[in-house]
Amino acid sequence: QQQVRESLGLDVSKSTVLVVGGGDGVGGLEAVVRTIAVKLSEVKLGSTSQIVVVCGRNRTLAASMRSWQLGVSLIVLEFVSNMHEWMIASNMIVTKAGPGTIAESMICGLPIILSSFLPGQEEGNMRFVVDQDIGFYSDKPEEIAETVVEWLGDPEQLAVRRSRALEYGRPHATLEIVSDIWKQSEERWREIEEKRSEIVELRRTRMMEAEELEGRVIERSGRWSMEMLGCSPDQPFETDGRKCLLVPRLAVLLRATMQSLRETEDSWRERAMRVRSE
Repeated sequence: QQQVRESLGLDVSKSTVLVVGGGDGVGGLEAVVRTIAVKLSEVKLGSTSQIVVVCGRNRTLAASMRSWQLGVSLIVLEFVSNMHEWMIASNMIVTKAGPGTIAESMICGLPIILSSFLPGQEEGNMRFVVDQDIGFYSDKPEEIAETVVEWLGDPEQLAVRRSRALEYGRPHATLEIVSDIWKQSEERWREIEEKRSEIVELRRTRMMEAEELEGRVIERSGRWSMEMLGCSPDQPFETDGRKCLLVPRLAVLLRATMQSLRETEDSWRERAMRVRSE
């Protein structure tokens, strides 16, 4: 923590309170920061503490805060991409109940003070933090400031909440989710391959059965034809003065004839439509 504070230009000897207003710097940030700063000065902790404020994209608020003189060091930032470093450098965080910020805070072992939550979607986040004794919730700046002072004055309580945060933090959650998805995908792919193999085998079996059935039909058709003509399949007979052999593939010839009829019908239909359009 000391090394990170030094790399960020913070006073390594001071307790650090991180106050975050989200990407847009909303959620009563100005009132919360001012009240905390005034309270720290009143209880003589202003000289041993520093407040880091992340205003996000709210440049107007950031410019206003940089002019404040409240008896405590105030480091005002706009949007940052190294939030994890500021979390590591801090002793606690004051923030709204966004799931991402809460998850990152627990991974970094930060006790959490929640200043607001969106009804419905973020209420469960607030309940979790409070019920697991990771942090505290209040939408009143005065109560938030009093809690900051209480925690800074009680290192043992701060250590307990820090350990609770680390206990519930999941630093490898993203990798575990990807790993689970990959395993489930592999299992599903194996099932698909097994089904595909079954389908291929079933199709091969059905084709063999169809070919066998076709052979039997053709054979029987040939025999029936020969009997009707009074000859055997291998015996020549006279037709218009020419010798020929009756090929016992009437089923195949029938299919070819039907296809030819369909093609002729389509051809006549197209010709009729062309004549009608002209």
